[in-house]
Amino acid sequence: MSLCVPNVYLYSNGSEELLLRKVDVILPKNGKCYICSTTGEQKVIEADIKEITLSDHKIILHKK
Repeated sequence: MSLCVPNVYLYSNGSEELLLRKVDVILPKNGKCYICSTTGEQKVIEADIKEITLSDHKIILHKK
């Protein structure tokens, strides 16, 4: 069994930029996304979830 550990990308101005690899948790709250990777790295960004594609191990956030 393979574990799906997605990367998070930030969509802005028509392009995607890698934001964080191997993401374990995304908590959308009050217009922000609180993101934590499997390595413990954390980021907070003002964005909405635009797309989740688990087969590609990819989550795209749309910057506000």
